[in-house]
Amino acid sequence: MTSPTAGSRGRVNERPETLNDVIRWLRAAPPGTILDSSSVLELLEPLVDEAPHPMTARATASTWRERLWTVPSDTRIGVTELSEAIGRSASWIYRRTGPSAGEECIPHSKLGGELVFIVAEVRDYLRCRSADGRLQLPSLPDVFPPPPNRSN
Repeated sequence: MTSPTAGSRGRVNERPETLNDVIRWLRAAPPGTILDSSSVLELLEPLVDEAPHPMTARATASTWRERLWTVPSDTRIGVTELSEAIGRSASWIYRRTGPSAGEECIPHSKLGGELVFIVAEVRDYLRCRSADGRLQLPSLPDVFPPPPNRSN
């Protein structure tokens, strides 16, 4: 394959070293240039390993605030990860897991003395909370009618 700029740079039949080289070559090619697919494949295959995988790059850049909603539901996280995920301090989390938390208690368990949270349970807990920060319980159907007013 001959580079379209071979006359100016003296590069004939040189292999591109990067994907950017291939892109530059394609952009410089005259309109209507026809390329054999096996030739293009031959150019691109050696360069595939050099390109970062988009999912790898994103996974390393994401925070627990994002990961909380994307990791498998059975993932276990600790206080530090939960703190980052919900934007609250560790002490706030400990208060919500202590004996006085009542119905505000975040679902958790202890493993080796450390608090452990299962992502699915945390998601459900957060979905049940309203904007004012109070626990929003789903309404229950009226199974039993209210007792009649009795006046003696």
